[in-house]
Amino acid sequence: MTTWMFPLTVCGSLILGSLAVPSPASPAPPAGQTTASLTTRASDSSNALALSNPAITSQVDQPSDQKLDATQAVLMLDLLEGVAEGRHEPEKLDAVMSSEGTELIVGQLNLARRASTAQYRQLLLGLMEGVRPEIEPVDSTRRAEMGVVGLLDGCWPRLVWGLERTDVLRERVDHLQALDFYDQARATANHFLPEPLQVSPRVFAVIGSRAGGAKIGADRLYLDVLAYSYRNRE
Repeated sequence: MTTWMFPLTVCGSLILGSLAVPSPASPAPPAGQTTASLTTRASDSSNALALSNPAITSQVDQPSDQKLDATQAVLMLDLLEGVAEGRHEPEKLDAVMSSEGTELIVGQLNLARRASTAQYRQLLLGLMEGVRPEIEPVDSTRRAEMGVVGLLDGCWPRLVWGLERTDVLRERVDHLQALDFYDQARATANHFLPEPLQVSPRVFAVIGSRAGGAKIGADRLYLDVLAYSYRNRE
């Protein structure tokens, strides 16, 4: 496994674990096999992972045949490449905005903040025009103010940085698609857990979030290739 992929895989394994329903009848994890130890190892190895520590003690069976969905990441890369080459392609913006991965990105912004799809579209329009947009909060609440901060101080610098590195990002997205990423993340989780993990969420690779990964709803999670590349930039 390449260095840049390790934090993605560990993050994926932890988010997969967080989707499990805790079982009171499950035995306690043996020493050295806890989720906390996994989080510690992830932080030490990646040098920059702020990961949660979910309680995972669920009964499981064999891994499913679920695959990584990289549709949004590919669409965003198409848009970024056009912007980098000076092309204004509104149809590519429309494609990005209509993708499920972008819905998840906006969903993550609304976990502790408040932001809208229209605001995210405004952010991408600013990127296409080469001007940092002036985005107004959707309402007068603190959460809405923090939503703007998440867009302009979180998403915006990553996207600008990614404009000059679309070749590297595409290579990494292609690499993730070629691998059985889902099963690798499950295997990482199962290696550290006292019992195997049974979950069948939909897993997405995206580009353009402020967070490296998140669980949205009961059965969807995403991992942002750009966010991890930006976090570990040299």
